[in-house]
Amino acid sequence: MKTPYSIFIVALIISCKEPKASNIVNNNKHENIDSTSSKRSSIISFSIKNSFPNQRIEQIDIVKDTLKILSANSFFYYPFGKYTTVESFLKSNPLWKINQKKIVDSSINLSLFKLLYHNSRLSIIRSADTKLVEMVDVSITDQDIVLSNGIHVGMSKNNFFKLFFRNVNADDMKAISTVKVTSALDGIWNEYYFKSAILNSISFKTDYTFNNQ
Repeated sequence: MKTPYSIFIVALIISCKEPKASNIVNNNKHENIDSTSSKRSSIISFSIKNSFPNQRIEQIDIVKDTLKILSANSFFYYPFGKYTTVESFLKSNPLWKINQKKIVDSSINLSLFKLLYHNSRLSIIRSADTKLVEMVDVSITDQDIVLSNGIHVGMSKNNFFKLFFRNVNADDMKAISTVKVTSALDGIWNEYYFKSAILNSISFKTDYTFNNQ
């Protein structure tokens, strides 16, 4: 016959072996699934580490089908190169023809030049501050217009990315249809639009504003 004391010992041993339900944690239930990493898996091949040093890429992000780049590379500010006069710009880029010249600030003799080539258009000024020809607004749809680094409408998406990155996975490029580059130097935005893996159009926008532009 067991004494009350022995019964107490047996009950204590059993209670130590059986875990309490309140202490059991379901690890799967509390596991956080990072959906962002799966949505942005392709950003790995567009990493800053993978970019060429001369591109001076400071930030990369992917939003849906758009690759966003922040860069301090002067190319994105001067896509046709640097020129001190409108005449020298036209001499080096003979396809562009002046369609309109408009004085936008007579006090500093500032004129806005609107240039055309077929369906492409370009607006430029000669800045009194920088002493250089500055882009105001650009829209390029013609293959004959070639930027200073070789970018042109009609080039393949693969060749485009090779200008900025050492190695880019072809599968990662498929989801990208737009590349938007913001210049870290000042207010200018470069936008490249692809269709069926071919560069379809180029657009540059700036924060220049003129009355009755």
